[in-house]
Amino acid sequence: MKSPSTFHALGLIAMMLTACSSGTISSPDDEATVAANPADPAAPGSSAAPAPTTAPPTSGSSPDAGAPPTAPPGSPPSSATSLDIGVTDTIDDLGFNFATAHADGLTRTTFYTMWRDLEPSKGVYKFGDIDDMSKRAAAAGLKLSVEIEITNTDCVENGMSDAFCVTSKFPTDQPFSRTGAGFADPAIASRLSALLGAIAARYDSSVLTHVFLGNEVDRYIQIVLHDNKIDLTPGFVNMLGTVRSAVAAAHPKRPKLGTVVEFQPSPEYATVPSKACANVDVLGLTMYPTEPDAEGSDPAPAKIQRWLAAARTSIAGACRLAVTEVGASAVSPFGTPESQQAVAQAIIDWLHAQPTVYDYATWFAMSDNPDPSGDVFGGMGLMTRTGVPRPVYKTWLAAGKP
Repeated sequence: MKSPSTFHALGLIAMMLTACSSGTISSPDDEATVAANPADPAAPGSSAAPAPTTAPPTSGSSPDAGAPPTAPPGSPPSSATSLDIGVTDTIDDLGFNFATAHADGLTRTTFYTMWRDLEPSKGVYKFGDIDDMSKRAAAAGLKLSVEIEITNTDCVENGMSDAFCVTSKFPTDQPFSRTGAGFADPAIASRLSALLGAIAARYDSSVLTHVFLGNEVDRYIQIVLHDNKIDLTPGFVNMLGTVRSAVAAAHPKRPKLGTVVEFQPSPEYATVPSKACANVDVLGLTMYPTEPDAEGSDPAPAKIQRWLAAARTSIAGACRLAVTEVGASAVSPFGTPESQQAVAQAIIDWLHAQPTVYDYATWFAMSDNPDPSGDVFGGMGLMTRTGVPRPVYKTWLAAGKP
C-alpha cells in the first residue's frame, strides 16, 4: 500500500477563484477559509431533514449500467478514439509541468487531501490548496479529480487502531468509534454533506469533474470485520448515499461524487464495491497487477485486462467506474521499463476497445518515489525522480491525444 504522506499536500500559495455562495471568506493564514452558512440546508446544525439514500439526480450525463464488454480484451484499438488519461504525482505539490504534459496528451491529474485539512473545525473550510490546484489545471487545459481521505491508506494490517486508521484523517472535533455508530453517525454525514456542498458551489465542474470521499476505506472495513466481527459496510455506503442525495438536491451542476476502493477479482475485494455503487455517481478503483500476492498467475498485461473486464461485470449497480490508480514498476527486482510499458499498452488497448466503460484512467505516478527501489510502488513513475521520461511516458500520454 502507498504511504499517505506521498499524497498529503503541503501548504500551497492560495489562489482564490470565487467566493462560495453559501459562506464567507477570510484569509488569516493565506488560505481560502469558508465559514458555513447555518441557513444552508446542507450546513451542519441545520434543521433540514436528513437526505434519503435513494438514487438522486446525477451530474452530467446519466450513469448507465455499463454492459459487459462486447470486444475481447486486447482487441485492436480505434485510432479515432482519444482517452481521458490522467496521472498522479509522488511530489507533494505535483511539481511536474502541467502545460508540457497536456501538450504530450495528458487530460487530467489528481489532488489528494484529507478531511482534517479541509475542515479543521466544524463548518470552517480551508480550500486554498484546491483553489491553487484547480487554477493550475484550468490554465493548462487539464481536468482535476480530488480525493478526500477519511481513513489512512496505510491502515492495512489487522490490529491497527482507530487512532491510526481513522481519527488521524478526521477533524479533531469529530469523534469516531468502530464499536459505536461508526460511519452511521449522523454527524459524519451532516458535516460531509456540508463540506461537499461547499465544494460543489465553489468550483467549475468542467474543471473539477470528480470528488471522491474516501480512498480505499474498504481496507479499514476488512480490518474491523476481522478484529471486531463488526461490518461497517452498511453504515459507510449509506453515509455515501446521504451525502450524494444532499449535494445533488442543492447543486444539480456539480462534480461527480464517489469513493475509491481497491479492486481485484477475488472475494476479499467483492463486498464494498458492489454495495457502494448504488450510493455514488462513480466508483474509483485502484488496480496494481504487479503488487505482491496480486490475484492471478497470468502475466501482468493479460492480468490487468482481465481485471478491467471483471470490474464492470462483477460490480452491481448503475454507477460509473474510473481507474483512479494503476501502475507497474520499472525498477528491478519488481519490473523493467519494457514490462512497465507493456502494462500501460495493455490498459490502453483495452480502453480503446471498450471506451465507454470507464470515465478515465490515471497512472500512478508521474515520477518515482524518493527511493524507487524500496518497494513495488517506488519505481512506477512515467519519469525517473530526476525527470527523465521512460518509454511508458509517451505510451500513456499519447492515448489522450485526439
